[in-house]
Amino acid sequence: QLDWSEPGERLLTSSLAHEMLSHALLSQVGQRHGLRLKGGLAPHLRRHLVDYIEHRLADPISLGELAALCALSEYHFARMFRESFGLPPHQYLLARRMNHAQQLLRTGQQPLGSIAMACGFASASHFNNRFRQTMGATPGEYRLAFL
Repeated sequence: QLDWSEPGERLLTSSLAHEMLSHALLSQVGQRHGLRLKGGLAPHLRRHLVDYIEHRLADPISLGELAALCALSEYHFARMFRESFGLPPHQYLLARRMNHAQQLLRTGQQPLGSIAMACGFASASHFNNRFRQTMGATPGEYRLAFL
């Protein structure tokens, strides 16, 4: 049950589609035993992606947009991103948004709706649900723990 108006959910869907495609292709051609993919993104591309994502946490970011920054297809980019960062792009972006939300909740008294928008969530309720799934507490409960 994905919320299609939520940019992070669209990124998740793109990443899942690429994972399914990768699995289907590898199962058809037969993956060689002991074969380990090497590589990942070049260090300058990793730095560029980290900077790009950090400066746009409030904005919708698509898989195609990130892949274009590296001049790669979405499929190849998703594989190389996972190899480089240890997470698929959507999980990395969600983790960065949650980290930013934690900082805002600890250091300020902004309304939760403003924090949700500053962290790239389309609504306060979606932010609340994702935060609870990730942190085990609502944003309000998290904030109270630091008062």
